[in-house]
Amino acid sequence: MLHYEKTTLQDLPEMADIFRKFLNDGEGVEDYLRSGMQTPGYVGVKCMDDDKLVAVLTAKPGVEFTYPKPEISEKIAQLWPDKRIYTGEMVTVLPAYRGRGIAKTMTLKWAEAMRQAGGEYLMLELWDKKNGDEPASGMLKYIGTVEATWNFPDFYKDLHKYGMSCPDCAPGPCTCGATVVMVKL
Repeated sequence: MLHYEKTTLQDLPEMADIFRKFLNDGEGVEDYLRSGMQTPGYVGVKCMDDDKLVAVLTAKPGVEFTYPKPEISEKIAQLWPDKRIYTGEMVTVLPAYRGRGIAKTMTLKWAEAMRQAGGEYLMLELWDKKNGDEPASGMLKYIGTVEATWNFPDFYKDLHKYGMSCPDCAPGPCTCGATVVMVKL
């Protein structure tokens, strides 16, 4: 039976497995997720099917990309000065559970949790896969008002320099792009 809860450190091994399979891989995945979970203001929502983690949405305060993108971070700071911005960190629903309304339910809970924590905006780095798919883009309508969108066709070209690999492009360099979206919560 499906139910929704806040994420906890006990979820870390399952979250890391999902992250590696669907987002990116590298030696520091578990440390990265642990660090995020320990950040004050962190928001994590999960969907469980009995005792199995089937979906997870997480965010933490601040602007942070998969790897440093100072020019984009500076632009966001200029356009939204003194705003409490969250960064979507992990957005995944296991393929066998897609199409059941889980993403909508979780997104509504996630956005509300960020608002309750004082969040005003959410910055999302949406992965533009090589096949043209843009996972997580459908959730935008449940979060708030999209105020800005930027497309970067070669966004992940240096992913390998940070010890990470793309599940679609590995073992070579990543050729996927990203769409960066700013949403008013």
